[in-house]
Amino acid sequence: MRLSRPNLPCVPALPPASSPVPVTILRYVGLVALALYGLASASGLVAKHLPASAPHWVSGGLLVLAATLCLLRAGLVAGQRPIWGVIGAGLLSWAAGELFLAVAPGSAGHAFSVADLLSLAFYPASYIALAMLLRARLREFLTTLWLDGLAGALSVCALAAAFVLPPVLANHRGAPFTEFVGFLCYPLADLLLVACVVFALAMTGWRPGVFLATVAVALAAWRSPTRSPCGGPPRGTRLPACSGAGSGPPPRW
Repeated sequence: MRLSRPNLPCVPALPPASSPVPVTILRYVGLVALALYGLASASGLVAKHLPASAPHWVSGGLLVLAATLCLLRAGLVAGQRPIWGVIGAGLLSWAAGELFLAVAPGSAGHAFSVADLLSLAFYPASYIALAMLLRARLREFLTTLWLDGLAGALSVCALAAAFVLPPVLANHRGAPFTEFVGFLCYPLADLLLVACVVFALAMTGWRPGVFLATVAVALAAWRSPTRSPCGGPPRGTRLPACSGAGSGPPPRW
């Protein structure tokens, strides 16, 4: 069965012009800062020589930089303005959560704190952005692709739930209900995000193009060992194709 959807605007996969010089510089500054922080974290220097709030300050700063690049792209590329605006807003909210936690570390032990709510707002923004990207990419909807995407998303959910949820449930057994739900929010939101990415890729017949593929993979795959504000399991700090701001092709992380 084929459902046509005529006269819908299509977001260009790659804008033709080159990025402005300030945006390019900002992009490479972000890449260098991200690489240095990743090396410092992997080597243990951050935990040994910096205060406990330092990872939140650095993560918040990187997320602000990523959000700035996304919002710059929204302003520079008219055809992609809503998509990058939504992603940039989600990143700003996540950054606000990290910075709030750095300023008020005492809130880390409480489920659904202000930092939690700000950080969790990134996920709805990601879901909306993926839906907008998919809508712009597809001109018709095929039932076979819907089934393929649904099967792939459910398979990923089943595998992830089998390996991710049992340790989380075991580590927080006996916790109060609100804390237990707070601990589960991040892995469940991550799981739903990965499922949405698989569904989006399958809906394109596994030929998403560079633009959709880069954003989708960046949303789902880039993770760092940052703990959630409520003190729950590690969550990822994602910079979804942030260096694609401007009008050049978004890089592959």
